[in-house]
Amino acid sequence: MQLRYFVPFKAQEGVSAEYALKEKLVNIEGVAIDTSVNANKWQVPEEDLDFFVESLRNAQLRVDHAESALMVIGKVAEAKRDGSRVLFRAEVGEDKLIEKILRGYVSYVSAQVDSDDVECSK
Repeated sequence: MQLRYFVPFKAQEGVSAEYALKEKLVNIEGVAIDTSVNANKWQVPEEDLDFFVESLRNAQLRVDHAESALMVIGKVAEAKRDGSRVLFRAEVGEDKLIEKILRGYVSYVSAQVDSDDVECSK
């Protein structure tokens, strides 16, 4: 089963917009997941967070979960656990998207979690 949800991010602080546009690279960062029940009414148990961190490291950043290699716009450069949260930093290398991030037009990413072990909470 594939589960998807949206998480907010921010552009990494300390990098100028001019530099990001010139280099065609901007880093984004935020909380990828935590153990709370999310807006889609599902959650990842604490014991699965370390696995989530490992699967997130070097994961491709894709537009709309597309399968095409042409829709890869970056990758997750770092993922780490912080208590009951998983933090991420990802590189975005697509010109038009970088500009939208820097202008604040885009501020969420959608994470996808695949699982064979889904339990109903009711």
